[in-house]
Amino acid sequence: MNTDNIKTNEQNNESKNVKKKKDKIRYIIETAILLFLLLWTLWSEVLVTERLSIDLPNCSDGTVRIVLLTDLHSCYYGKNQKNLIRKVEKENPDLVILAGDIFDD
Repeated sequence: MNTDNIKTNEQNNESKNVKKKKDKIRYIIETAILLFLLLWTLWSEVLVTERLSIDLPNCSDGTVRIVLLTDLHSCYYGKNQKNLIRKVEKENPDLVILAGDIFDD
C-alpha cells in the first residue's frame, strides 16, 4: 500500500469517528428534550374547564351552577391561584365541590 491510501483510510476512520460522536451527542440532546417535554406535561398545572347541562325537573328555576374542582393537590393551590379563583368566580356557581386528591401525603 502506498502512503496516499493509508492517509485516505485514516481520514475515513477519523471522519466515521467524528460522525459517531455527533450522532451520539444528537441522540443525547433529543432524549433530554423528549424527557423534559414528558416531565413538563406530567407536572404542569393544566386547568381544564368542561361544561355539562343536566335537566333537573324538580329544580325551581331550572338552573343550578356547580363547580367541581378535582385533583388540586396541596402543592398546587393557595394564595397564588388567581387564575383558578378567576375561573371559578366567572362561572358564578351556586355550589363548589372539592373532589379527588386535594391534599398530598
